[in-house]
Amino acid sequence: MILDDYLRRTNRRHTSERTALLECVLATKGHFSIDTLRLNAEKTGMRVSVATVYNTVELFVDCGLVVRHRFGSRTSMYEKASVGDNHYHLVCTSCGKIKDVHDADLSKMLSRRRYVGFTPAYFAVSVYGVCSACRRKAKVSTEKQTKKSHKHNNTDES
Repeated sequence: MILDDYLRRTNRRHTSERTALLECVLATKGHFSIDTLRLNAEKTGMRVSVATVYNTVELFVDCGLVVRHRFGSRTSMYEKASVGDNHYHLVCTSCGKIKDVHDADLSKMLSRRRYVGFTPAYFAVSVYGVCSACRRKAKVSTEKQTKKSHKHNNTDES
């Protein structure tokens, strides 16, 4: 197992908390924050501090089990590392929703790219914009404001 090998190589102890948190990570779909992971761990009956979760997730990042992402100015988000599962993220700047998108052409292009003195392990591409749900909400809000403004202007003219 990757974690066991890493712990042995770095002279760290194998603890029940690390194993339990890894199980929580593996059971998590999509992206997660430190707080989300802690809450998921507590749902399984595990009592764990935020510091322990943070330190353990950093250990998982170091050994390649988890990937850290920073989407804009938000706090770090994490996801399970998957060999060969390169994807990019659509990040809504309004609600913060993150959608994973697979694009074979983009993956091929990036995997063919060679860098002098550097061997890439994975890539992370983020595209920022507004999701369709937020666009619909904005449109409805704009339409209501327009109707309200139009109604107010008609009242003023009487």
